[in-house]
Amino acid sequence: MSAFYSLSDDEDGPVAGPSSPSMLATPRRNKPNDSSAAAYALESPSASPFSRGGGHAGPSTSAGAITPPRRPPAYNRGLSPSLSIRGAAPTAPGPGPPPPLPAITRLQKAWVAERSCPELLPWSDPNGSLRCDEVVDEVCAQVEQQVSILTLLSTDEATSEEEHLRLSLVQLDVERARWLLRAFLRTRLSKLEEHPQHYLSLAGDDDGGGPGGAMLVSPLERAYLRKYASIRATHFNTSILDYLPESLRGLADDALDEEPGSSAGGMVSRPDAQGPVFIRCIEDCGSLTMADGETVQLVKGSVHLLSWSGVRALVRAGRAELV
Repeated sequence: MSAFYSLSDDEDGPVAGPSSPSMLATPRRNKPNDSSAAAYALESPSASPFSRGGGHAGPSTSAGAITPPRRPPAYNRGLSPSLSIRGAAPTAPGPGPPPPLPAITRLQKAWVAERSCPELLPWSDPNGSLRCDEVVDEVCAQVEQQVSILTLLSTDEATSEEEHLRLSLVQLDVERARWLLRAFLRTRLSKLEEHPQHYLSLAGDDDGGGPGGAMLVSPLERAYLRKYASIRATHFNTSILDYLPESLRGLADDALDEEPGSSAGGMVSRPDAQGPVFIRCIEDCGSLTMADGETVQLVKGSVHLLSWSGVRALVRAGRAELV
């Protein structure tokens, strides 16, 4: 059930059912002749392209005439798109590029990709499709704005019992968005903690920059990584390394016969770039030759289980997505 509802402005009129999951609850003032200055209602426009048959109550018919439902002027309309995690209903294809996905949907895709990928995905890549910084900032802004509105309406004496029930449903979607945000960030932190020395060498500079201006980690992640690596090194030194010969105390030493990109025998653990991943082709990506000589045709909409190193460039360019 969608957590966002529309409240009828008339006390004796019907109350609309669940509205589009692509719009957030927006407070609006009641009729101009309402004596209560603190009266608010939740509005969810029914014109959303992602509506699933909900929205405001249907138009009323009187003597053969169709009268659209009355909608008072609203204010503070900056709460779109929705924090609802449910996917959008399919829309009829039209000319031009498809509309952008809601921020909460893009965050969900970023979380799935991060969990599926053996390596840490870039935090920001201006030349690619991975812009975790924009998605996280947008979802955080929506959550803060939604919480402020919930606080305003829940403390308003004019809010009825039925409205409080609907506010609790809105609060449920806010908590879902918070959980998804925490899960995404914890997935990234777990990778940093698993291979701290490796990622510290890749993102150890002040700007965390990479090829083409890409940022592997955020500033907060970089600070956390440095602190974690420092505590880890102190623990290893006081527990073990101080009792070993000087030549064996290095935490960044590689094995003498170590192959490039491998961590076998070395002190620096690295993610397995050859690990298998599931990808879905967003567009026709041509053919891919496997290590054993087999050729795979990557057509639009097809799903494949391939090595991450072979499809890394396709995923970062936005031509394929991890599933």
